[in-house]
Amino acid sequence: MGTPEFAVPSLDMLIAEGYNVVGVVTQPDKPQGRKKVLTPTPVKAAAERHGLPVFQPVKLRAPEAVARLAEWKPDLIVTAAFGQILPKAVLDMPVRGCVNVHGSLLPKYRGGAPIQRSIINGESVTGVTLMFMAEGLDTGDMISRVEVAITDEDTSGSMFVKLSEAGSKLLQEEMPRLVAGETTAVPQDEAEASYARNLTRDDEKMDWNRTSRELFNQIRGLVPFSGAFTMWDEQVFKVWAAANPGQADLLTSSDAGQAEPGTVLQLGKNGIEVRTGDGSLWLTEVQPAGVSKLQPWVRSLLRISVYQMLYLDRIPEHAVVSEAVNLAKKLGHQGISGMVNGVLRNMIRNRDELRIPEHLPAAERISLEHSHPLWMVERWISQYGEEKAEAICRANNEPPAVSVRVNTTMTTREKMMQEMESTGAVVEPSRLSPDGILVRSGGNMALTSWYRDGLLSVQDESSMLVAEAVGPEEGETVLDCCAAPGGKTAHMAEKMQDRGRIVANDVHAHKRQLIMDQADRLGLSCIDAVTGDALDLDERYPEASFDRILLDAPCSGLGVIRRKPDVKWTKTAEDIQDISNLQRELLDRVAPLLKPGGILVYSTCTIEPAENEHRVADFLDRHSEYKAAEESAWSGLETAEWKVVNGGVQILPHEMTNLSKVLREKLTEQFEFVTLTEITKFESKDGTVKFLFGLHDDHAIETVIMKHNYGNSICVTTQVGCRIGCTFCASTLGGLKRNLTAGEIVAQVVQAQKILDERGERVSSIVIMGSGEPFENYEATMTFLRIMIHEKGLNIGQRHITVSTSGIVPNIYKFADEDTQINLAISIHAPNDALRSKLMPVNRRFPFDDVMESLRYYLAKTGRRITFEYALIGGVNDQPEHAAELAGVLKNMLCHVNLIPVNHVPERKYVRTSRSDIFNFQKILSEQGVNVTIRREQGHDIAAACGQLRAKHMELRRYGEPPGGRDVGAGSGDA
Repeated sequence: MGTPEFAVPSLDMLIAEGYNVVGVVTQPDKPQGRKKVLTPTPVKAAAERHGLPVFQPVKLRAPEAVARLAEWKPDLIVTAAFGQILPKAVLDMPVRGCVNVHGSLLPKYRGGAPIQRSIINGESVTGVTLMFMAEGLDTGDMISRVEVAITDEDTSGSMFVKLSEAGSKLLQEEMPRLVAGETTAVPQDEAEASYARNLTRDDEKMDWNRTSRELFNQIRGLVPFSGAFTMWDEQVFKVWAAANPGQADLLTSSDAGQAEPGTVLQLGKNGIEVRTGDGSLWLTEVQPAGVSKLQPWVRSLLRISVYQMLYLDRIPEHAVVSEAVNLAKKLGHQGISGMVNGVLRNMIRNRDELRIPEHLPAAERISLEHSHPLWMVERWISQYGEEKAEAICRANNEPPAVSVRVNTTMTTREKMMQEMESTGAVVEPSRLSPDGILVRSGGNMALTSWYRDGLLSVQDESSMLVAEAVGPEEGETVLDCCAAPGGKTAHMAEKMQDRGRIVANDVHAHKRQLIMDQADRLGLSCIDAVTGDALDLDERYPEASFDRILLDAPCSGLGVIRRKPDVKWTKTAEDIQDISNLQRELLDRVAPLLKPGGILVYSTCTIEPAENEHRVADFLDRHSEYKAAEESAWSGLETAEWKVVNGGVQILPHEMTNLSKVLREKLTEQFEFVTLTEITKFESKDGTVKFLFGLHDDHAIETVIMKHNYGNSICVTTQVGCRIGCTFCASTLGGLKRNLTAGEIVAQVVQAQKILDERGERVSSIVIMGSGEPFENYEATMTFLRIMIHEKGLNIGQRHITVSTSGIVPNIYKFADEDTQINLAISIHAPNDALRSKLMPVNRRFPFDDVMESLRYYLAKTGRRITFEYALIGGVNDQPEHAAELAGVLKNMLCHVNLIPVNHVPERKYVRTSRSDIFNFQKILSEQGVNVTIRREQGHDIAAACGQLRAKHMELRRYGEPPGGRDVGAGSGDA
């Protein structure tokens, strides 16, 4: 029984754990929105998702409602924020009783608003209580409780999420005893009881005579539900957020001490400063009456949809919009779905203009760009520096490598690798364990006969390092303090050749079976799995019982975010300190159990110093009988990559992304690598870097790195020279020499990435807009693109790649049929056939109308927006009549026009258009409904436009002068 989102995790858990949920009881659907559309409760939506029967009584006390519920014959009733008091007839119905998941630490905050009241009252800790239900209001005997911290960043909304998850876990742990009828409970202490009455309008009204902290807590306690409100000039304003008065680093008005409480002291970019009873409070999110606030689920839907469009290349944009609109209709009403449709389609039209604000501090930029909590980024910057912190965040968003561990009691790594390679798998030996194999491709290892027969286990490569550190020997007795799910336990047993004894302890009884199942699959008999709290191990075993001890300690998990991305949103800075304290106590408890001369290994899957080197240093300071391991214990590691300090080693997420030396050698043996020789390099003041690379046959090509707010874009070349013959372009000077191979195109990106590696950055996007016509070198271009987007290649998102063509019609049709999300750009440069033929001789082969027809086919086939590139040439194609004609051609077409001021090339007669003509051209297109931008000029001071550097190089070679000996024209414009 439940109604809001708070109850959904408990319902989902019961289904996931295999309990027989016979039915769900929830409140009736309620009208929502301006059109009062009947909307199901979150619990009803979850029940229907699971295919469960749903009962929605108006009054549960009604005899017919009780009779209907009795038809299900429940053994146990679980309630979580149901919203109605259960009558005695229902309480007495199930043989195992009725239990309630309540959002407070009973007996405090009994009633309907415990979460909101705890925040409003300034509590720093709340929690969840699992209790048997009685006839009174939340007065039943308590089964168990768990505390949850309230931070200053928390609101009622965030605490609902935290407490619903904590309640689900509490219920999960107790369910086996509840089902078996073995649960024990204790009465509540009535002397400590308090009540959390439902909120009223009076609770929402802000009294400015109160302290800043009290008002801050009131605002947080009412978000995201009713919201606090205040009045100015007889108008109501909702207040949704305020700066923390204890941490706000804002300039306080000099009038703060004299003004009456409630007076607006100043308005600024940080918000509104208002006088309070003890100072002032900055309001950072205020909503006037009559203006709708975006509901949290709508904001989440829009954010998820935009994320899919930007980063998930396999999902077409039109599918994202369609699914979002359908969800909006289902969860909201027609008006919301129309708004969602409009916002997302506008995002598609203007995606090229999306930018991370330039003024953001480094931590905020990294947080936004790499999707990490701000507190976490700030913490890592202070610990590791800005460059390394960003590299960690970037690595956390990359897919984890697949690695397996060989069961050395059955086979060897060499034999296993040979067998895997015989099936076509691409594998290499682990750098961290002699038993590990990295699987670069080869399918799901857990579905193979090798896995079923116990020849291998799937295990993270860094986890294998733990057993190597313990180094157990045959016949020894080993303690694994926190063993589940048993991967490290099994690895140690394998290293002992299943001779000796390993005590595998875990606090959760049901996880003991996981350990034994794994041991059975691997044919291991030396593992003794036991259940118990690791803090009690010193009471269960005498001192000096074990030759080696592994404490793979509970931790924040911030080192494995790429495998468990939810961790970054569920953990807080306060959690780290609490966990560190637990780790300290665990070390102290297990330390006496080690025999003299034995080895204790402490390991975590976090990168927090407080949980790693600080915790070990503290232990060694307090335990003189222990000393750190010698660094020689880690002699097998490639220590140039991983730091070995004070007997321990830490591997950061971004340090696991490189190809190993072994794999590099293997690839070198099997493949010929294309290398480019850097002839010269120029760096612009705006961050643009232009390379002139030499090829093996003495030809030269250009590649450009362009730095944007959102990352680094690489402009690559596909041909040496060009035969298209555009009369304003430097690339065609000297004509076409030859096509580049796919490897030579790839090598440009690889060479650029080497430069970016020095900055701790990576290639964010690729544009094939350099010298040459990509669609006249179609196969090599497509091979290059497939390498760029492949997960084993550079894994660049398809929508972060753009290929530009001058209009090679047959291959436009071919590209449309490729079923790709890669962007298409067309160099159009004129609004009609005659002018285009004058500027672009290729138009005589593929006339204007034929090009437009092929583009209409592309749009119909892909539904993807086309970018039209239009080089503005002074007095030639930049007049108002040209703009009007182009607008007519492109009207109602899914497209975007990028205006490019032509670059001055000394060998060409054309000149740049004036700034006024550029803006006038843009205005005419925009007024006709055409989406248009003016390309930002980059590399103005280094001849960064297509072909200019190569042309200069050719002339220098022709005259036999060194670079810099002649002034052969200054370049401007974008690459």
